[in-house]
Amino acid sequence: SKMVEQMKLVHKTAYWGAMSLGTPPQPFKVIFDTGSGNLIVPAADCNVPGCAPHKKYDSKASTSSSFVTNERGEGSSEITFGTGQVSGDFYKDRLCIGESLCFDASFIAADKMTTEPFREIPFDGIMGLGFKDLSMGDGFNIVDDLASRAGAGSVFSFFVSDDDDSEVTFGGYRPDRIASDIVWAPVKVESWWQVAIDD
Repeated sequence: SKMVEQMKLVHKTAYWGAMSLGTPPQPFKVIFDTGSGNLIVPAADCNVPGCAPHKKYDSKASTSSSFVTNERGEGSSEITFGTGQVSGDFYKDRLCIGESLCFDASFIAADKMTTEPFREIPFDGIMGLGFKDLSMGDGFNIVDDLASRAGAGSVFSFFVSDDDDSEVTFGGYRPDRIASDIVWAPVKVESWWQVAIDD
């Protein structure tokens, strides 16, 4: 199944779109981040300034929510990014991207997010689309979930534009958005989608 989600643009470097968690759905705006491996959204009990302006995940309001642990028995974690830090508990719940691409996903509901940069960002959370070595453990990688649970395959593609019509497609690519034939390159570092470039 192929799904296209409209994205927004910030200074032509960050792209985000809509998704939901839970039953009934709780909507979030997330940045699509190929440099991280976890889905992270603010938790309902996060009352620090970094969470204040954002929508928050309420596990008690979802009939499909469950607290989970990874294979190491951990039920929470702290993650440091280049620009900030988050910590929170692990949950599994129904994730939907658009209306037709839905599956159960494990993620972090953050009860702490540093003021910088999270208070100023125009999106609620982070959807990590990196490899599973960047994830909190087995079952926490959205790319793997897309392939194994959602039937979308492990292919996703971005169309980026200076206008407001940028988009991400899960499960393939839109032929009408490409200007030439696709050139496939092997991934050399399976963490950040790094490919080799010869000069």
